[in-house]
Amino acid sequence: MIEKEQFINLLKDILDIAKTNGNTITTEDIKKCFKDREFSKEQFDAIYDYMSKNNITVKGYIPPGGIYEDSVETEKSSHRMGMYKKSAMEIVPEDKERLKEASKRLISGDVDVSDKEYIIHSYLPLVINMSVRYANRGVASDELIQEGNLALVTAVTELSGAAGDSFNTGNILEACEKYFRDKVREYIVKYIDRESKSDSEFSAAVAKASLIYEASKHLAEELGRVASLNELSEYTHIAEDEIEDIIRFSGYTISTGDGKENIT
Repeated sequence: MIEKEQFINLLKDILDIAKTNGNTITTEDIKKCFKDREFSKEQFDAIYDYMSKNNITVKGYIPPGGIYEDSVETEKSSHRMGMYKKSAMEIVPEDKERLKEASKRLISGDVDVSDKEYIIHSYLPLVINMSVRYANRGVASDELIQEGNLALVTAVTELSGAAGDSFNTGNILEACEKYFRDKVREYIVKYIDRESKSDSEFSAAVAKASLIYEASKHLAEELGRVASLNELSEYTHIAEDEIEDIIRFSGYTISTGDGKENIT
């Protein structure tokens, strides 16, 4: 029986193989890694989906109900990034004095909507550059840009009327730029952390589903009958309600019995 740790290590090994091959791998290569395991199509689909969640293109995989869209989405993302850069560069103001005066009014609290929009537009290149810098961490650049834009709006709101606080107004442009840069970085890094946690949770769910599947087969052979939910829980050290959830939503065919000798 494949143990949970072995399964997770195999997934990591497959990811490493794919990353050294331009973030691509074939379905046959994945099956070779699990050549000693009798996985169902649904189980392999879960593994393929896990790969795609980690930005790996699985050649030969067609998801249920459609074509594999990773490459298409990557192309769309790249196109959106190009269009965004073009638009941002077209609206970036070159009037530093206007930006400085708008920043002064922002800090003093005597700012209107046009000043806020001008300031936000001025720092769009900052968002683009930082998004590109952090895009190699498993999240698309355009997603990071959206988060960076939100950070700019938040920062403008926070700085409005900040002159009476501890905000340093010695060099308005330098102080504002540092504040915006720190805020954008904070939002982008937190977003990446949230996405990474989501991927880790998905990986753990796949590993647990495989563990339960293997345990059900092993116990059936050992007991001569379908294992009960309680027996699966004791064997895998996974709570009964969690096992029920995994069976219900994983798509795996896993049967549980009533603990009686009903198989010979």
